[in-house]
Amino acid sequence: MEHIGTRLHGKTWEYYFEGPRINGIRKKIFKSGFLTKEQAIEAGLQKLNEYKENGLLFKPSDILFIEFLNTWYENDLKNGRKKSTVDYYIRLINKNVKPVFRKYKLKSLTSTLLQNFFNEKASEGLETGHIFILNFLLKKALDYAVATKLILNNQMKNVHIKYSKSTDPVQPVKKERKVLSPEIIDKIFKRFHETTSTHLPMMFAYKLGARPGECFALIWDDIDLINKIVSIKRQVLWDEQAKAWTFKLLEYKFIRTVSIDDEFAELLKREKERKETGQKIYQSRYIKY
Repeated sequence: MEHIGTRLHGKTWEYYFEGPRINGIRKKIFKSGFLTKEQAIEAGLQKLNEYKENGLLFKPSDILFIEFLNTWYENDLKNGRKKSTVDYYIRLINKNVKPVFRKYKLKSLTSTLLQNFFNEKASEGLETGHIFILNFLLKKALDYAVATKLILNNQMKNVHIKYSKSTDPVQPVKKERKVLSPEIIDKIFKRFHETTSTHLPMMFAYKLGARPGECFALIWDDIDLINKIVSIKRQVLWDEQAKAWTFKLLEYKFIRTVSIDDEFAELLKREKERKETGQKIYQSRYIKY
């Protein structure tokens, strides 16, 4: 397809090259009337470049769209972004985009197909914020596909996000603070008593004001039973790519040290003794991570 052929056509020279397929038949591009062979080659190269720039000789990739997205994650999306942000983007795409476009090839995407996708997501009640982020992500993904010469045009450029804008004044959201009585708190902790796996994380939340991810990230090195102090300095997060729960250190401003009362300190001592006893009993079956 890159070859420029020349031949004499009467008393002048003619160039020719293979053009795009039309109805399965390869079309030949040619023109005669050049005085020399060199003139014919020069004109033929110029014409070939015009065809390339207009996309008439472009051959799009056969890669599946979801396979392309995986490549895009690794080579473009991750660059210069926080891991937590990338994980959020990937979860959003995996949940909303991949199930819909699982069987589509990258080159098969059209503006109509993509527009219908966003219209359906809006009718399903997907939050406007999520829709706008998906719009940003798919535009960026297809820009990357164009830049890497997998497709010729970004079909997202003709997609318009529709949303209704209320003319009514925005009313401030009133958050109702729910306070549980001591009787209800006591009932909850009796139901999930000391030897259950739920009790201690709930106590960390109740006694220390720790968030759920922080409650499950505490390790014994964070607990000083002599001075009755607990240090909160990490949290547990789901890693979408690794498909596993991981520890992440908190930012410095969120790290804190909290004093505990005698009753909670005794509870932690009993729990630690149970863990040490269990470790002795199970020995090699006791796995440390």
